[in-house]
Amino acid sequence: MYNNFKPSNMKKYTNRIVGMAILMLTIGCALESKFGLPNDEAIQTELIGKWKLTENGKEEVYEILKKDDNSYRLVAPFVDGGKDLMAYTKTIKGHTILTVIQEEYGIVSNTFYGIHITKDLLVVHAVNKKNRTQDFGSEAELLQFFQENITNEDFFVDPLDFIRMKSNE
Repeated sequence: MYNNFKPSNMKKYTNRIVGMAILMLTIGCALESKFGLPNDEAIQTELIGKWKLTENGKEEVYEILKKDDNSYRLVAPFVDGGKDLMAYTKTIKGHTILTVIQEEYGIVSNTFYGIHITKDLLVVHAVNKKNRTQDFGSEAELLQFFQENITNEDFFVDPLDFIRMKSNE
């Protein structure tokens, strides 16, 4: 089991563990559903690029690429095997929601984040999963939930600040 472990690989393993820990902290608080919000809006080109997150002295670089006219490819440091994540945005009552789609063992899960971009700063908030105790019965029910609750004070939690990387970084 440990035959391939080399001390030189320690940094690689440490970075992967830190990346997973940051993801779990963020996703652990974020609302998830087997249903996604409607994917009916064009991409926001200002999201395209490399974004750096610094947490507890560790840096993680995430890249957002255009997948098609309505969705993005999210290249994250914690995703193994070249499996990028798909994401898209939906604006509800002036709030931009980023839906991140993950598939694990044939099960699709949508995780929801509120996002806000100001120049070179991308602030990502988890949609508080404490606002809902059971999964939704349909996409329409999920959308109605967002429309009815998005202005609640505790709807968005745990902000993370991502800094746009310059092209030469």
